[in-house]
Amino acid sequence: MEKNIREYTPPAGRFYSRGGFDVEIGSATGNVADLSSMAGKARSVMAGVESMRGFLEETGYAGWEVHPMRGRYLAELLGAAATARFFELDTIEKSSILSTHMSFTSANSSLIERLVMPPDEQSLKTLQAVERAAGAPRDMVVYPDALPAGGVFTDENSTIARRGVQHAAEFWGPRGLIDAEPEYVRYYLGTIGVTHLVPDTFHYRRSSKSDAGVYLRPWQEVLPNDAAAGAIMEVHLALGRSDMLTAEAADHQVIAKSVQELKAAVDGPEAFRRTEAWDMINAVVEHTPKTGPERPKLRIITEVPRAAIDDLNIPFEAAHAQMVHSIAENLRAA
Repeated sequence: MEKNIREYTPPAGRFYSRGGFDVEIGSATGNVADLSSMAGKARSVMAGVESMRGFLEETGYAGWEVHPMRGRYLAELLGAAATARFFELDTIEKSSILSTHMSFTSANSSLIERLVMPPDEQSLKTLQAVERAAGAPRDMVVYPDALPAGGVFTDENSTIARRGVQHAAEFWGPRGLIDAEPEYVRYYLGTIGVTHLVPDTFHYRRSSKSDAGVYLRPWQEVLPNDAAAGAIMEVHLALGRSDMLTAEAADHQVIAKSVQELKAAVDGPEAFRRTEAWDMINAVVEHTPKTGPERPKLRIITEVPRAAIDDLNIPFEAAHAQMVHSIAENLRAA
C-alpha cells in the first residue's frame, strides 16, 4: 500500500508545529449539526457559508472535513444544484475544505436520516462535486462496503484520488484482517484501491457492530506501525459519542470513555493529556516520518455530536475553542 501513497500538500490553513512537523486541526461539518430534534435539523440544513466561516473564526479550526449533509452550506459551495453548475469558490472557502467523508447513511437508514444526509452512493457523487468545486484533490474517508462495481476503487470509477478508510472491526472481520499484521492490512487495502488509513479514536476501540465482543488488535500494536509507514494522513478525534448508544451492538464501555474524554478536552490540556484518546493521537504524531520529500502533513479532525456538548452546559463555540486549545498545547508541549 505504501506505493499508493501520493505526495500531498494540504490546503493553506492553520498549522501547529511539532518539532518542525506540521499538524492541522479541523472540524467535521457534522459537529455543527443539531440532529436531536426536527427543529435542530431544520436549523442545521439552513446554516450557510457565512455562519460556517464564523464558527472557524471563533474556534481556531483550520477548516472542515465535509460530510455531505443536505442544506445551504453545500448548496452555496456547489452553486445552483438544479442546473448542476459549479461556481469558483473564493480563496477562503477553497482553503476551508480540508477533507471529505462519505455518508454513513444507507438505504436502510430512517427517512429523516436520509433527508439530512444522502445515502452512500449519492453522497459519493456529492463529494466528487465538492472536490471539483474546490479545484484540487482532498482526502476522503470511504467505506470498504461501498466499493464501486468491480470491487476496487480506482481514480476512474470514483474520481477521488485520495481514498482513506477507518480501522473498524466490522470491516476487518469479514476480510480476515482482525489478527493480521499491519503490513498485510495495508497491502490488502491497497489491492482494493485504498490509499491511506484514517484511525478514529472511538471506532478503533469499540466492538464490531456486526459481531459483539470482536475487537481490533490493540492500537499500540498497529498505529505506530501504520504511522511509521507513512500510511496515516488524518486522525479522527471522536469525543462524546453518546449518540452511539442506540447503535447495533453498542459498546457502552467505550462510549462512556469517549464522554469522559470530551469533558477532559474541554477542561484543558493537562486533563486531556491523561486520556487514551490523546495517547492514540500522540502515537501517530510521534511515529509519522518527519523528514523526506514525501512526509505527510498530519490532520486531526474532531467529531463531536452537538448534543454531547449541550449536556456539558458550556457554550458551543467556547467548548470547541477549548478542544482546539487542548490539542494544540499538547502538540507543542510533547
